[in-house]
Amino acid sequence: MVDALAATDEPARIVELALAPVHDLHATGVAGEYVSVGDDPWFLPAHLEQLAEVTAGWWRLTWELPVTDGWIVTPTAYFDFGNGFKEADAVRLREPDAQGVSETICWIRAPLTHLRLDPTARRARFRVGPLHMERLTSAEAAEAMRAGVLTGTYPPSRPEPAIAPPLPPRGAWLDRWRLRLRRGAG
Repeated sequence: MVDALAATDEPARIVELALAPVHDLHATGVAGEYVSVGDDPWFLPAHLEQLAEVTAGWWRLTWELPVTDGWIVTPTAYFDFGNGFKEADAVRLREPDAQGVSETICWIRAPLTHLRLDPTARRARFRVGPLHMERLTSAEAAEAMRAGVLTGTYPPSRPEPAIAPPLPPRGAWLDRWRLRLRRGAG
């Protein structure tokens, strides 16, 4: 078992993952722009070997998803820890802000063997950038969450304040994250 505190307080690390379209996506001909043609579009990392750098701990996931037509709704990351993609290991990403950037803090419980990214649950036309994953210490994760960078949904039509209050819990996994922070275990 990985020591949670040691895992979260490693030096900062940034992993940038180029993404390959796999399901329910068609390229539009514009560089990096796709149309979701169903309600289950998803991307996989173009280079799986980069996932070896993603270890247990707190991570900031930043993904550029500027929409040109439609809405980005319920973007989700599915983590595979060696047993396939499971709903229990999925994290709902924050919907993109007015600039088209989704930023989410999440706890990754073990090293990843695979990752799947679902940009939206609706038909939409959007551009997609690489997924930036930044390793955070437990203190950095706590500060980011206090500043409002959480997993959850924000209405896309409402401008967001510079510092938003924390969201109410959106599920048992968020309660577990908050409990880990209170216990100081990362």
